[in-house]
Amino acid sequence: MLEVIRLDEYITSEGETFDSIAYELYDNEFLASELIAFNPWYASTLIFHSGIILIVPVYNQTEIANDLPPWRTEVSL
Repeated sequence: MLEVIRLDEYITSEGETFDSIAYELYDNEFLASELIAFNPWYASTLIFHSGIILIVPVYNQTEIANDLPPWRTEVSL
């Protein structure tokens, strides 16, 4: 489980989805479920209109990197 460092706000742009926001913020679209958990009132929203304020958890970036599957991590030679 990822530890939340703090909560921020994110203002959506027209056409964004939870997946695209998660990828933009965390470089990991699979964290969309985390965004949905912090914004349950928008859980059924597939595509956002502009100007929607979402609560976004901020995580330790090292924890996010360690949570990635092996094929998503960098290989050092």
